[in-house]
Amino acid sequence: WNHAYRLRCKDGSWRWVLDRGVVTRRDADGRPLEFSGICLDIHEQKRVEEALAKSEMRQSALLGALPDLILVQDEKGLVVDLHASNPELWWMPREQVFGRPLAAHLPLDVAAIYDAAQALVLGSGRMVHNRYRIEHPTRGTCFRELRMVPYGTGQT
Repeated sequence: WNHAYRLRCKDGSWRWVLDRGVVTRRDADGRPLEFSGICLDIHEQKRVEEALAKSEMRQSALLGALPDLILVQDEKGLVVDLHASNPELWWMPREQVFGRPLAAHLPLDVAAIYDAAQALVLGSGRMVHNRYRIEHPTRGTCFRELRMVPYGTGQT
C-alpha cells in the first residue's frame, strides 16, 4: 500500500503523513500474516505542493490577463515558451516557434534588435527596453515595444 492522509495530533493540529507498506508473509490461502511498513511525515512537502499550485494558478491568471506577447528564449535565442493572450499578435502557430531561433521568425532588422537586446540583458542582468516597427502579414505596419529581462539562468 501507499497512501497519503492527514492525522490529528495530540495538540489538535493536523499533519500529512505517507503510509507505505507491503505484505511480507502470507498463509497457504494467500491471506496476509505479516506486513512491514513505514509512516512518514510529509506535512512540509504537502504545504510546499499546495503553495506551488496556488502560485501556478496565480501566474496563469496574471498571464491570461496580459494583452502582451511574452516569449522566453534560451541563451542561444531558441524559443522555449510563448504566451499570447491574443493569437493575432503572433502570426504563426505556437508549435512552429518552439525550439527554433526567434530570429528565424523576424525580419533581419528586427532580429538584430532582439539579438542585441539579449546579449545586453545576459551580459548585464538588467532589463532592456526598445521600440521597433514590423510588417504584420494581416495588419500591415505595426509598432511594437520590446522589454527584455533576465529569466532564470541563461534565459531572457
